[in-house]
Amino acid sequence: MTKVVEELINQGNKLFSDRMPLLRLWQDLAENFYPERADFTRDRVPGTEAKVELAASHPVLARRDLGNALSNTRPTTKNWFHTRTKYDWDKVSPVGRAWLERSEEIQRRAMLHRTSQFLRATTELDHDWATFGQGIIQPSFNRATQGLLYRSWHLRDVVWTLNVDGVVDTVYRQWKPRAADLAKLFPGTIHKDVAAKLEKDPYCEVPTWHVVVPAEMYTAVNTKHPFVSLYIDIARKHVMEATGVIELGYLIPRWATISGSQYAFSPATAIALMDARGLQSMMYTLLEAGEKAVNPPMAANKHVFGGQAPRAYAGGTTWADYTDGALKDHFQMIEMDKSGIPLGMDMMRDLREQISEAMYSKRILLPPMVSHVSAYEMGERAKQHIREILPLFSPYEDEVNAPLCDDAFEKLLRVGAFGSPLDMPEELRGAEIEFSFESPLHDAVDQAKVQVFMDMNQQMTTAMAVDPTVKHVVNMGVAYRDVIQANQTPSKWMRTEAEAQALSDNEKAAASASQALALQQQGADVAHTIGDTNTQGA
Repeated sequence: MTKVVEELINQGNKLFSDRMPLLRLWQDLAENFYPERADFTRDRVPGTEAKVELAASHPVLARRDLGNALSNTRPTTKNWFHTRTKYDWDKVSPVGRAWLERSEEIQRRAMLHRTSQFLRATTELDHDWATFGQGIIQPSFNRATQGLLYRSWHLRDVVWTLNVDGVVDTVYRQWKPRAADLAKLFPGTIHKDVAAKLEKDPYCEVPTWHVVVPAEMYTAVNTKHPFVSLYIDIARKHVMEATGVIELGYLIPRWATISGSQYAFSPATAIALMDARGLQSMMYTLLEAGEKAVNPPMAANKHVFGGQAPRAYAGGTTWADYTDGALKDHFQMIEMDKSGIPLGMDMMRDLREQISEAMYSKRILLPPMVSHVSAYEMGERAKQHIREILPLFSPYEDEVNAPLCDDAFEKLLRVGAFGSPLDMPEELRGAEIEFSFESPLHDAVDQAKVQVFMDMNQQMTTAMAVDPTVKHVVNMGVAYRDVIQANQTPSKWMRTEAEAQALSDNEKAAASASQALALQQQGADVAHTIGDTNTQGA
């Protein structure tokens, strides 16, 4: 067993060593866009200001807005995901749909429960994704197995490899838990040296690795599961726990990748980094120029002022020893050339615009509704907006939101959170489940749908002036239902299709009855008129 452990440790050391040049890039990105994370290659002393070396905040603000836009794909105020069958969704019976809707609500409550730390972990993941193009999140159950638990890990501490299918199948995470914590997590299996420290130094750090590898790489554990999870005391090469697991246990979403590397990058910061560096340098220069402009340097007679700088601040008193001429003959401000400051300000505005463009700052906003613009033009604007944000939100849904939902669904299904497996409708057993999402991307698609409806309505009005029968071409009930759903009309405001059809049928029946009654009344009136006429003729 020791030889296998040594091989695992050697492989992990090589992975961490090979990734070292990338840490320097991540450090540079963090210092410019995400200073709170700027501890890849240097330790941050608690209490120090993370942004002390920055002169311009625009790159940090742009990253914050991008990360927040990603977090907004999971709003807490509404159901941001919907459970569906991947195939034949339109054929699923009402009973099957009701089961999926119920499981969807149970899953949502479990994921967003206060103790799950879902919002904290996913927010950290969002900003890592925006800055570095990837992140690590570990979904699991809490220690009591009474709820879900989400933890986000620092990119600095995790390395991984891909299998032949390009899927992450090996993860190494370095960790420094306290001896007391290890004793709670692995009672009876910690190394004797660590156990000896519990009384005198329970808070000493113990370098530990959590390693998850394919089962064939660690045959010391007899398991039918595809992976083996190991907790290793690195300094002592001691395995505290080795168990078979049915899943990797880590979600490592990656934005943009390059063939030949398991690590990704952020298309946003990769482009904006050079501009961010230039902006910081230019801001320092302009700050210095501005300070010289309002508080220019001085020149003074050394003999008059005794070699001391004149106290030019407000209320300052300077003693001078002179007998000839006026004070201004011995002391003056050095005039500075200020003509370059406006040019520098223009250059900074250009850099801010380029950073905003690279960080999707304007594209993440929906195009505003403009009253004087035609429906066709607004529709074209919405289509263009969809094309622009697809590279941002489409991979994010596939790499982050979908795996999070898939993982939570599988975990909750295994522990019976959705009820007995026997209660699952037959048509759903073995069916592949997928999730649809509500996000800015889908909001843009829905807005385009609204514009299409408005355009169609204008065209129909024009066509009906020529041929009134064209109103029967479009099923307005179906079209309008799609439009109000696209406008995110609350579902409790809407009647079901069956209820709407029943009301329509009732109106038609009432109209038919009223028409029949009117015809009967008309017949009675005619008969009465004829009777009166005959009577008068007689």
